[in-house]
Amino acid sequence: MAQPRRLLDRSTYLVTRRVLGRQFRLKPSEKVNQILLYCLAYAADSYDIKIHAFCFLSNHYHLVLTDPYARLPEFMGWLNKYTAKCINALHGDSGVLWEPGSYSSVTLGDAEAVLDKILYTLCNPVEAELVPRGSDWGGLRTDVSEVGCATYEVERPQVFFRKNGPMPKVATLRLARVESFQDLSASDFEALLAEGVRLREEAFRRGVKKRKRAFFGWRGVMKQNRLESPATYEVRRGINPRLACRDKWKRIELLGTLKEFLKEYREALGRFLSGKREAVFRAGTYLMRVRFGVACSST
Repeated sequence: MAQPRRLLDRSTYLVTRRVLGRQFRLKPSEKVNQILLYCLAYAADSYDIKIHAFCFLSNHYHLVLTDPYARLPEFMGWLNKYTAKCINALHGDSGVLWEPGSYSSVTLGDAEAVLDKILYTLCNPVEAELVPRGSDWGGLRTDVSEVGCATYEVERPQVFFRKNGPMPKVATLRLARVESFQDLSASDFEALLAEGVRLREEAFRRGVKKRKRAFFGWRGVMKQNRLESPATYEVRRGINPRLACRDKWKRIELLGTLKEFLKEYREALGRFLSGKREAVFRAGTYLMRVRFGVACSST
């Protein structure tokens, strides 16, 4: 049985979603990029999600975002549903686009974890050994200078959405500053990111050279068949972290709080299933609150 999600207002996450079978069905193109950016912009605006950084590779994507009102499942549900419909319509497909099961969402417990996951997102094309620098990636990816300040306007895709339907002709995505770094000026924050990206990408390049490997290259990416998958083996059934926190003691504290939440959730669920519909669930309960309207405590 899957563990219940704990969703609290104003939480910041690293969110990841993978394509079925790791196929390259998000392979960058002008039309694919337009679909992904339009759907991301519309979903973020519709569900009050603050996007800080993003990167879409050919078979998965990463988002670093803040969820002010605990609406992450609604946001992800819409985003994944309509990107799938549009991508399928674009290529004449009718099958499942996303890997079965839910998306991965890692709660970022401190400023250092937020910074680390933003750097991870920006450097993802390099870590995947696709291009030697993140700026070489031709798909959707936030640039260092865009984190927390860029505004994108994208026209409605001409596939799937009706010309005279309810969807806006133009969707706007405004990247939000990370609250943890509000005390830094925009230039200082950009410098912090730039140095982090530089060091991280240099380390990845040294690793590729040491292993006597080579980057795939943008031309190689463009030659890939979108229905193929990487030749590399992917480890499955490994650890699926729910929390990232660089401060040891705060991480221990947050893990303890999560453990208490799960314990109290199971106890409240047991009371609810036994017929005690007045059972009170702990703050952060999502599915039972939305589906059955259960009462939740304030803490």
